[in-house]
Amino acid sequence: MAPFLRITDSLEGPVLYSGERPLYHPQNPKSRAAGAARREHISAHTLVLVPSPLFGYGLDVLLENLPEESRVLCVEHDKELMAASLRHFPPELMRDSRVAFIRAADAQEVCRFAERRFGTHLFRRVAVVCLSRGYSLFPDFYRGLSARLLDMIQSYWRNRMTSLHIGRLWMGNLFTNLALLPACLPAAHAGFTRPLFIAGAGESLEKHLGFLSARRAEFALICVDTALPVLRAAGISPDLIIIAEAQFANIYDFAGLRDWNIPIAADLCSYPGILRRFTGPRYIFLSRFTGLSWFSRSEVQAILPPFIPPLGSVGVMALYLACRAAAQTCPVFLTGMDLRYPAGKPHAKSSPSHTLFLAGQHRLSFPRYLASWYGRPRENAPLARGGMVPADAVLASYRNILQEIAQSRKNIFTLEGEGLDLGSPTVSHSEAAAIIRAFQPPAAPAFPDAPAPAAPAFPDASTVEAFRDSQARELEAIAASPVLHTASLERCDYLFLDCPENPPYPLEDPGFIRRIQERAAWYSSRLRRGINAL
Repeated sequence: MAPFLRITDSLEGPVLYSGERPLYHPQNPKSRAAGAARREHISAHTLVLVPSPLFGYGLDVLLENLPEESRVLCVEHDKELMAASLRHFPPELMRDSRVAFIRAADAQEVCRFAERRFGTHLFRRVAVVCLSRGYSLFPDFYRGLSARLLDMIQSYWRNRMTSLHIGRLWMGNLFTNLALLPACLPAAHAGFTRPLFIAGAGESLEKHLGFLSARRAEFALICVDTALPVLRAAGISPDLIIIAEAQFANIYDFAGLRDWNIPIAADLCSYPGILRRFTGPRYIFLSRFTGLSWFSRSEVQAILPPFIPPLGSVGVMALYLACRAAAQTCPVFLTGMDLRYPAGKPHAKSSPSHTLFLAGQHRLSFPRYLASWYGRPRENAPLARGGMVPADAVLASYRNILQEIAQSRKNIFTLEGEGLDLGSPTVSHSEAAAIIRAFQPPAAPAFPDAPAPAAPAFPDASTVEAFRDSQARELEAIAASPVLHTASLERCDYLFLDCPENPPYPLEDPGFIRRIQERAAWYSSRLRRGINAL
């Protein structure tokens, strides 16, 4: 909280003091703030963060030179400063659509507010413009807020670029895989009451294969799809495979597999050819990869599997699902979840990427994985064994999510290796064995080891078929209509997933209309074709 506040007068207007510290220039508050605003050169598509705007001095000058695609976000951290601001803040600035004003103690709250008010798609960068000395009262908060806003914008554009490339594939797979729902169960039904190991495909998995093989009977084992060939090469079979890859390349993870009866937990957007091949228990979830309003439709929610947050990495999904499927007292061990790899080797030996890389190398070949390693953006991240190292920026973001999950449960451990610090204690093989020996199974298990509910948790085949027919008719109407109706498009907003344009969309442009019609016809065909699989 700011120290005692008082207001004095000057020739240019009132001046706010915090204790003995003036938060504006004592004699020239308006002209000094205007001069600071005039010196700023704001680029287009900028979210301008104005910390502690107080009486709004200088904001009018800032708005005069503000590019059309930029916006101003005024943030006050202290409630007493906010109360003083509201008594003196110019009303015309409050009414300006380019300006938003919020008091918040949490940076995430500010991010959500900015996203609702302006929409993230407008921005490419963040600029901090200090027009008062209120910033100096809470500098750590405002620095952290600036970083969080920039991270929000960067995450939006990373996700946007991903949806441009494979958004249509995600939704196409989802429509095709709906036919599997009558034969599947929600992912939470894949319960475990024994100590649980989660195997990622990082290089450190290689050093733990002997330990996993020797003690295989003492624990349950979940692996990500990419780690399956590594485990199979060591003669280890998992209890559950996590599948989340939408592209055909996922088929390499299962090349040569003979036992298709292994239970799987799969994202509904996964490659359909893999999901249909498995004959054992199938557990389904859906990563809410984007904020489609289609997901909020009541008839859609009634038929889709439970949502999980957009976690990005299949390894992060594995831990998230495990924490919800395993009894609370079960220790959970992470192995091969390095989120860091040596140049040219993104996965452990025997994984498809490493095998294909070695098979394609000769003295004249171009080391594609090595070039990719050097070309990825990097940021400093902590190692599990101590110290900081440059790490892949995307993998470092996964580390942050893993850390949040690990903090929600005290019995998550990481087998020692060369990976990033995941926020959980690092243990050796002997320490892990001691934790397993000390584990006492719950007297009344919260989850059966092999759950088999008498009735499916998902809709039956006729319900799925009726849903598909109604959706297909909706899409066919859009594909056949010579004009685009806003109401219909809002109900099927996934049609815009791979559109390079940002809203508002050019709904009267003939070329845009034709592209949307083509998309609607394609999705309709996927839905109709999937009905035959029921």
